[in-house]
Amino acid sequence: MRWLLPFAFFAAGCGDFREVPLYGAADLGEPVVLHNADGRNAYSGVVRLNGGNTCTAVLLDTGGGPGAPAYVLTNGHCVGAFAPNEVLRDEAHPEWHVTFGFFEDTAAGQDTVPVRTVGLGTMKGADIGIVELDATLGSLERRGYRPWKVADAPPSASEPVVVVGAPLQDFGTPDFLRLASCSVDGVARVVLERQWYWHDLARLRCEGIQAGSSGSPVISRVSGRVLGLVNTTTRLSGRLGDCALNRPCEPAGLAATSRTDTSYVVPLVGLGLCFDEDGGLDLERPACPFDTGRGPRPSPDWLGAVNPALTQPVFGAPQTRWDVSATGAVDTYRHKIGSAASVDCRSDDGYGAPRPLAQPIDDALPRAEGYYALCLIGGDEDPRHPAIATVRIDTTAPGRAPRFDVEGGSKDGYRIVWRFDDEVVGAFFKYGPADTTSCAEPRGYRGAFIPFFSLEGKPPFRLCAYGYDAALNLSPTSDTLLP
Repeated sequence: MRWLLPFAFFAAGCGDFREVPLYGAADLGEPVVLHNADGRNAYSGVVRLNGGNTCTAVLLDTGGGPGAPAYVLTNGHCVGAFAPNEVLRDEAHPEWHVTFGFFEDTAAGQDTVPVRTVGLGTMKGADIGIVELDATLGSLERRGYRPWKVADAPPSASEPVVVVGAPLQDFGTPDFLRLASCSVDGVARVVLERQWYWHDLARLRCEGIQAGSSGSPVISRVSGRVLGLVNTTTRLSGRLGDCALNRPCEPAGLAATSRTDTSYVVPLVGLGLCFDEDGGLDLERPACPFDTGRGPRPSPDWLGAVNPALTQPVFGAPQTRWDVSATGAVDTYRHKIGSAASVDCRSDDGYGAPRPLAQPIDDALPRAEGYYALCLIGGDEDPRHPAIATVRIDTTAPGRAPRFDVEGGSKDGYRIVWRFDDEVVGAFFKYGPADTTSCAEPRGYRGAFIPFFSLEGKPPFRLCAYGYDAALNLSPTSDTLLP
């Protein structure tokens, strides 16, 4: 069945369905710029956030009535929570603000509201920021800004949605709210991006998601409620390797793959249970699904890429064990280790016996290539909010030597500019007279720790270079003659 009508859907058993107009947007089409000259745009509660980052946020209906504090929802990375297992709570940021009325035809009437506190900011398992404004919900509603309720259930595998956000535009193109339409494209049990590990993110292929779209509400066209928030995407990620920053991936088995032009959505199910009857945020409420930050944390919580079986180490002995410490306000901890795709850190099954906080985790690193997770919880805690450290075991050497550009020539001198990437992240090199310099001779190599260098002396030169990847596996050696 195709969803063609703009807002004629009603959720079963839902008596307070909210209209979700498309304003001319076509499914999987380019986003449309929103207008509000008549003051009736349905998305007046979506705002631009100027905080830890420039992001999008959405005004939340907490059910507390007009006198309730006003909250907006955004991503944790938008409010300064970047570490994989960090939980920020009750941080004052009076220098931050949100902008209502962020429409193309009402730019002169934009309304700035200061931020009071960040009630919650985290990227631990979910990328969530809950921000209290220096205003009441009733005062904002009287100014025409309508809040949104959060869905009570996760999205279905193909639920039709709209994404409303304020992405940053190219130079010369103003930033305004835009709407894109598409459908949920299934749910990923685990999503990895560099050091972050997230649970149960929905996939989208909506157009127009880019920098500044973080925190954009994803609104169901079935229930008329916010299903989640856009938090990351592979769109415009270029030639980055899978699982790199700005190129999230989904693990399967021991491998992981990034999906082209796919964005991910943080679920919000249960968010309403974190607010009291007066509409105030209370993360201590028993049914609140979000982390209070009291559990232990692994240090480090991201080991990056490692080859525990290096035969030619260039920076000291290879790392062969996890060597992770548990920190935090607990006496004991429990842990387990498995592949990032299959280990269920939120299940009590497989956790070991409690260990003293001072005892490090020195389990041997896996030897098979792939992505792995170390799950960590307090010794007497349930695993609802595990801390997770990750590692990628990489035993495969780069298939090519490091790349570089040669500038200049024999008359005005040669200049070498390195072009490192995800496959080769660094290099060692040497050069000298073409007839007496041997690339096979290990002596004389030095690190390429600056992005360029000039060849000194009289040509012709022989330039030798070998590289290494993030796991310190060595590449083949290149042998280049410069006349």
